[in-house]
Amino acid sequence: MDTSQLLLWGGAAVMAASVLAGLAAAVILRLTGKRLRRRLEEEFGKRRH
Repeated sequence: MDTSQLLLWGGAAVMAASVLAGLAAAVILRLTGKRLRRRLEEEFGKRRH
């Protein structure tokens, strides 16, 4: 495998890893946001707009 192919597949692997990390972060933030919103509603009541 020459240098250009190594750079190509290495870049593709880094892109795939960053997409997976972004999806994992989105799921974690959504779950913690729901938990936080539920706790705040318990303590302070529903939001008023």
